[in-house]
Amino acid sequence: MVRAESLPIKVRGDTTTYNVQKFADGSEKVIKDLLRKLPGIQVSENGGISFKGKPIDKILLEGEEFFAKNYRLLSKNLSSNLLDKVEAIENTSDSPLLKGLDRSDKTILNLQLKPDHKRTLFGNADVAAGPPKLLDVRANAFSLIDRLKFGVIGAASNTGHNPVSGIEYDLGADQSDATQPTQSEMASRPLIQAPSISTPSLPLERTNFNRIGLGAINANVAFSPKVKLRAFNYGFSDRNTQTIARRNEYLLENTSLIVADTQRLRSDPRVATGQVELEFLPTPGTQWKWRSFLYSKTTPSLFSVVSQNPQRTEYLDQTTQETSIHWQHQLSYIHRIAANRAFTVDASYRLIKRPQHLLVASDRFVLLFPAVTQGVATNIGNENRGLGVQARWLQKFAHGQKTSLTLRHDDQLETFRSGIEGQPKNDQWQWLADSAFADSAFVNNALYHRRQVSAEGEYTVPLGNLDLSLSLAGRQVGISYTEATRGEQVKDIVTYVNPFMGLRWRVSEVSKLQVVYARNQMQSALTDLLGGNVLTNYRSFQRGTTRLNRPVDEVILANYSFVDWMQQFTLISNLTFSRTKSPFIDLLSVDDLFTRTQTGISSNPNDNLSAFTQVDKYLSSLQVNVRGILPAEWTTYQSQVNESPIQLNLVRTWQGTINGRTAFDGIFNAELGGEWVVSQLRDAQESIRQTRIIKPVVALKAKPSKAWYALLVYESVYWQNDIGQQSFHFLDGIVRYTPRKPNLTVELTAKNLLNGSSATFTQLTNYLVSQTTYQLLPRQVMIRLDFRF
Repeated sequence: MVRAESLPIKVRGDTTTYNVQKFADGSEKVIKDLLRKLPGIQVSENGGISFKGKPIDKILLEGEEFFAKNYRLLSKNLSSNLLDKVEAIENTSDSPLLKGLDRSDKTILNLQLKPDHKRTLFGNADVAAGPPKLLDVRANAFSLIDRLKFGVIGAASNTGHNPVSGIEYDLGADQSDATQPTQSEMASRPLIQAPSISTPSLPLERTNFNRIGLGAINANVAFSPKVKLRAFNYGFSDRNTQTIARRNEYLLENTSLIVADTQRLRSDPRVATGQVELEFLPTPGTQWKWRSFLYSKTTPSLFSVVSQNPQRTEYLDQTTQETSIHWQHQLSYIHRIAANRAFTVDASYRLIKRPQHLLVASDRFVLLFPAVTQGVATNIGNENRGLGVQARWLQKFAHGQKTSLTLRHDDQLETFRSGIEGQPKNDQWQWLADSAFADSAFVNNALYHRRQVSAEGEYTVPLGNLDLSLSLAGRQVGISYTEATRGEQVKDIVTYVNPFMGLRWRVSEVSKLQVVYARNQMQSALTDLLGGNVLTNYRSFQRGTTRLNRPVDEVILANYSFVDWMQQFTLISNLTFSRTKSPFIDLLSVDDLFTRTQTGISSNPNDNLSAFTQVDKYLSSLQVNVRGILPAEWTTYQSQVNESPIQLNLVRTWQGTINGRTAFDGIFNAELGGEWVVSQLRDAQESIRQTRIIKPVVALKAKPSKAWYALLVYESVYWQNDIGQQSFHFLDGIVRYTPRKPNLTVELTAKNLLNGSSATFTQLTNYLVSQTTYQLLPRQVMIRLDFRF
């Protein structure tokens, strides 16, 4: 009897299929753990997934869309034991009616389940507990039966685990391929934001003192072959705390200034999101789709600081309230006129409200406002309304040429109001702008109106194994900015052309090459034009420039992939060069109490060159999976401190990662890997500051029987630069027992067995040496039960 062994990777056209059982070693818990081990797929620390160096668009479950672009809900919560195969599908279209007509560089992942889960209700419940009061719960249930397909996810944890990191979904986000940047139509960036609780070079779960709860539900209903409904809703709340000790040394032109503070942070984000999508197919060639989306996020935070500088020691408190409400409707119509022609119309309406509040209890502001002795408060009102209409014609000719013509009109209206209240000696809060001791330099009352009309033509021609795409987009943009308090007014109408060229070459059955050039001219956003100062935290003010700017981005991208599934060898390489002409830069003014940042415009460009190579190879003679990753980046940026000359700085970074995993059928397996990073900063005086990071990892795995599995992982971080060096060490372990009933697993888990308490990092810029100490999560030992059905 001859039995054919299934291959670990198969490539057919634009679809790469992975037999995931060939890459699993038993250490995986959820889908993202398994995806990390698949050649050509990268998973970032916050759960973002890329294929061949390009971010994916969404994840499908047996061809069904769940949670739209919020694929992290699946990848970070769905058990990896459910999977049979993973398909990476390139060049997909948003609608099947446009297949073969439009040029799309989007990539999706389709998860194929094991056969026994396709026709039944499936899921798992995972509960872990340990001293003192540690709890980690994850549960989900899915059904893909008949017309109603649904999924429910729930999670709660206070162990540092975050089941929803990185989720920021938006219907109005750029839907075009990433190789062709387009003019942003979104509201201005928020100026007051909750303090960031993250650490460099360490996973967030090492320092994330949290208490999070998540609930999510998705339902897809096919009322008939012509009418389908998709809806999802999720919400979560969290509480993050951290104590940070920071020492900042500002390298000023003739001296240095040292500011040290100890910060106790607490952030309590709460998010609720819902979307409803209704699809109607009156005829086989016609589609109507209506989508409504609501997103709400509130982040109150507390910030207690002990600040020290050569002149004084101060105890102060800061409270922030950041709110974002995003409501959007979208209606689209697609009509496939014939096999080679289609017509689409889209209309969307967007409303974004972002009120923000900042309160600082401190007497340091008496230097700016002599009558203020107790503290100040900043209130911001920011509202953005947008309306967009687009019509598109697509056609394919007899010899394979494709052409499209797109007409679009966008109208955006945004308001921004900010001011400062002060608490004088009589303890009565009052607006500084209305007081005798204030001026209008700390008030904004702005109206921003932007209209854009664009026409874009695109032509794609196949030349054997070569596809050539040419595009030309003409845009006319009108901007009107008015600030009522100071009487500032800016108006401008500009017409410009953005070209695009793309080349795809199927070098052979196993290799592809893509080269892209794109140019995009942008316009000033509202926050770039603000003339009044906005207090953004206890020591920082920020303002824009009342001068319009037209930055121009040019991008050249090359991507090469070689996937030989017979030799079990994968090579992916990306090279990207981008240049920003007339960039915005930061003009800083620093003293012992305040940092003032003003937006400036430079006549010199900023450049970025990045390279990325990943190699995966299975050495059958040694039964070892080997992975090597080599990223490198060169970036220039400009800044000015205390009216010194503008400096042009160069940051060079080289990284390397190598990882080897044995795949023996015996009792023991091992994994040995490491990562190194070298970062150099060169300033205008040609002085060089260098940072070096080394992160070795050793993992020992034992499987003495089908029922028992053990894992021991040692990880360390060595951090060295011109100021000093630090090292941190971690030891984690797992012992797992699976009884005869394979749907139940009992597990003993341990994290940070060496019980390290803090980690200190030193970061260098051309004007700042920052030394920061973060608190680490203490040792954790928990018993875990995982029930699968």
